Amino acid sequence: MAVTNYERVGKAMELLRQGLAPFVEREVQDKIQAGAVRMAAIRRFVDDPNLANKPISDWDVAALLKLMWETWNDVFKITLGFAERSLVSELRDVRNKWAHQEPFSSDDADRALDSAERLPKHDACRATIACWRTNSSPRGTRPRCSSSCGMPGMTSSAAHWGMRSAVS
Repeated sequence: MAVTNYERVGKAMELLRQGLAPFVEREVQDKIQAGAVRMAAIRRFVDDPNLANKPISDWDVAALLKLMWETWNDVFKITLGFAERSLVSELRDVRNKWAHQEPFSSDDADRALDSAERLPKHDACRATIACWRTNSSPRGTRPRCSSSCGMPGMTSSAAHWGMRSAVS
């Protein structure tokens, strides 16, 4: 059975979270230590009962993208550019549509995967999403990825094929 566009976007959100979390955590902690971030912006997240006792690296993709958006000028403006800010906005919208189970056309799913692939500065995440994107083609073609994608336990095209089967 072929992977649906909804499943493709869901997997992209999962991989995006895995790639963004270490980057976001590092950037936020560096700026907090440097005293370069307004604590009022961070406090809203710390006071959230769903996030309060978790390190940033364990937050879901919605919280990570919201944190990036709301602390952009203090934390991410120097590291990322205007294009990445637009991607954060776009991916927040994609994540909300996915969370509310709205349908995705093939074009919308491809756009979401492309945006998720472009945002992370973390090369392993970018490679993982690109590799998964190739291997989850709705056309049902056999995956041909031969590169290591950086995902734990995923180092060959056979492993990617197994990941594809797991979400089918």
